[in-house]
Amino acid sequence: MNDLELLRSYRETGSEEAFRELVDRHLGMVYSVALRQVRNTDWADEVAHAVFIALARKAGSLSERTVLAGWLYRATRFATGKLLRDEERRARHEKEAAMAHLTHSSSEEEAASLTELSPLVFEALDLLSRKDRDAILMRFMENRSFAEVAVAMGTSEAAAKMRTGRAVAKLRDLLQKRGCSLTLATLSAGLASSAAAAPSVGLIASVSAAALGQATVAVSSASLAGSVVGSFTWAKVKIAAAVVGLMIASGAIVAIIAVVTGETGGLHAAPEDIAQGKGWIVLGRNALPVLHQGRQAVRFDAQAGPGVVWRKGFSFSAGVMDADIAAFAGHIGLAFWVQDSQHYSAVYFRPQNRPEDPVNGARAVQYVALPEYGWERLRREKGGTYENSASLPPPDSGAWFHVRLEVRRTQVRAFINNSTQPCLVINDVLTSNTTGSVGFFMGDRSLGIISNLKVQPARNR
Repeated sequence: MNDLELLRSYRETGSEEAFRELVDRHLGMVYSVALRQVRNTDWADEVAHAVFIALARKAGSLSERTVLAGWLYRATRFATGKLLRDEERRARHEKEAAMAHLTHSSSEEEAASLTELSPLVFEALDLLSRKDRDAILMRFMENRSFAEVAVAMGTSEAAAKMRTGRAVAKLRDLLQKRGCSLTLATLSAGLASSAAAAPSVGLIASVSAAALGQATVAVSSASLAGSVVGSFTWAKVKIAAAVVGLMIASGAIVAIIAVVTGETGGLHAAPEDIAQGKGWIVLGRNALPVLHQGRQAVRFDAQAGPGVVWRKGFSFSAGVMDADIAAFAGHIGLAFWVQDSQHYSAVYFRPQNRPEDPVNGARAVQYVALPEYGWERLRREKGGTYENSASLPPPDSGAWFHVRLEVRRTQVRAFINNSTQPCLVINDVLTSNTTGSVGFFMGDRSLGIISNLKVQPARNR
């Protein structure tokens, strides 16, 4: 039976044998990923327990299209990140030391260095598309054949081979941008060796019993499992998106913010709260708290169509918004005056549009007032009034740049990297909806990684 058949058997009949088979099949990868991040066997055990307890709780809501290896990997990354944060440990020094060691290592030592480089490898894996990451996880970290990868991904064996090869190449390119030079052969060998940290037979039995409710679970593991479950808000997101679409189609007034609390004080967004949907609505994206280039951030994956995220019940008309954005090709920025998933304004950035480009150089920062004024209409009817050039980090470098928006009811000004000169000034906001919530905007198939969102509404005088 494949993973989905086993999940279905557990979900529909409560088959303990099916669940134990899933644990036996995937615990090696989960334990290995955890151990290479926490570097402590007791903590890796705790993460493994928490992840499979979370799987048992979430089994009923997993889609038939779910690639279980990918789901478990994301759950493990979240659990290890939370555990390390709770223990006040930081991966930054490990990554810097790993990079320094790798720079001085010989080609024969590179494969061994992959273990020390684990924090960077996992960060780079997080930045791949879900399908690319799933292919690497199944082929290398779970040692599956290409035929098995093809079945899990619903494609041909030839297509699975091609995707896996391209995914490894993309991973190598991301590592090279962070100063880590590895050949494809060395990276492939290192990834394959990552699955070597096999769990004990006793751990397999312990994890299965804990997840199935047949054994007492440590308070710390139970708490961590609860956090993992809370981080997977994608099912609620899909339901909310469907409800919004239905209400719009029927001409109803969309009021997705169920309870307006009138929150008007300053806001400092916590990545974990956004990812878990604690006070936030996330539509069109999956959100995950990550450590990116030394900063706690929230990562929104790249999906077809726009993604919009906003704070529940927050009322903002004028004031200042600050945030750090990681540079990746696409459209990523800050949203404000958010009424619902269709009605909001935003200023977003296109790092791929370089200043030296004679055509797109003047299109690196954009204002939109949706749904009436998207970028196409603005460019067609308003010329270049609502977009401008900006000195942004190179696309796909992942480098941080700081954004500051000064918002008034009649004017919006955008600044980057603490410059005193705005990169964009909008003197006609093209909307009468000048009060609403605040959050983030991602364009079609755009990855977003954002940190340190701070909002300070203007004081009424």
